[in-house]
Amino acid sequence: MHESATATTASPTPPERQDPIDEFNVLTAGIHVEEWDTSTLDERLRNGFIGHYLECKDGTRILVFPLGQDSAQRLAVVRTLLSRAEATA
Repeated sequence: MHESATATTASPTPPERQDPIDEFNVLTAGIHVEEWDTSTLDERLRNGFIGHYLECKDGTRILVFPLGQDSAQRLAVVRTLLSRAEATA
């Protein structure tokens, strides 16, 4: 018996997106996360600082973000920082 598939023009429903905070918590499990008050930094540094990832010799992993950063931006930054860290490991 021969079966055929029929193509449809409707696009599939995108998967449900997690809440940015929940997704952030999943991605950072086991990583120490800190928020820094950047108000005392030089304006150029204060405006440019979006996050930092550090892996210590003892294996401790630390993520630092500016205090009050938007959760969607923080999620995007953590994805970028962790993907870069994996690429250089």
